[in-house]
Formats: sequence, C-alpha cells, structure tokens
Amino acid sequence: MLNKKVLSCAFEKTINIEWHKGQFTTNNFLHILIHELGHIFYFYDWETFKINHIFYLKQFLGHKINNLNKFSELDKEKVLKIFANSNYGLSDDDELLAEGFAYWLLTKQSMQTKIWEFWNEYFTSYLPQIRDKERKEV
Repeated sequence: MLNKKVLSCAFEKTINIEWHKGQFTTNNFLHILIHELGHIFYFYDWETFKINHIFYLKQFLGHKINNLNKFSELDKEKVLKIFANSNYGLSDDDELLAEGFAYWLLTKQSMQTKIWEFWNEYFTSYLPQIRDKERKEV
C-alpha cells in the first residue's frame, strides 16, 4: 500500500507545475484525489443511468435563476461557466463536474457561498430525483 507521503512526493512536481499554470484550483493532493472521485461519479452515472450531468445541471440552474429559460442557450452556457472554479474546470464537461464535486465536498462551512449552495442542492436533492426517475426507466 502506498502511503500519502510517497504519493505526495511522486506527484508533487507535476501538481505544482499544473497548479501554477492555472490547471488546478489547488496543489493539495486531497483536493486532486476528490476531483478524481468526481470523475468516477460522473462516469458511473453515465454508464449506469445515461445521466448527462451537464444537461441536468443547466436545467437545474435554469430553474434556480430567474428568467433564465427566456435566455438563449449561449447565455445558459455563460451561467454554467460561473460554476467552474478553475481553467481546468472550463476545459470540458466532466472536468467541470469533477471540479464542482471537489469544491462541494471540501469547502469548509465558514467558506460556503451561494455557488456552494447550488452545488449542494444539485448533488443532494435534484440529482437523486433524476437517478430515481432513470432507475424506473432502466
């Protein structure tokens, strides 16, 4: 079994280089590990239920933000980008969800913002409803 110190040393240089480029929101190994778990979460839902998180995240935000449904799809894309907390999160859909997942799990209570509240509601309330619906259809 590899311990944290070995893993930390092995990846420290790469993590720091990518962090300084703006690719990661942090050079913290735990954050990166949770981010990678977010990818597992993303792909599990796709493979198991064919849930497209970005589609549902846009739908969720559309319901949460006043009059968003009257805006064009481009405006919904702009709103979605508010939730990307790094350049890496903007690189593609699964990175956005992985970054959001890590942000949601690792943000201290004293640091939680409205954006955190949206992620929290999406993961704890909205998404379970979507999964229940998809389970019935599978």
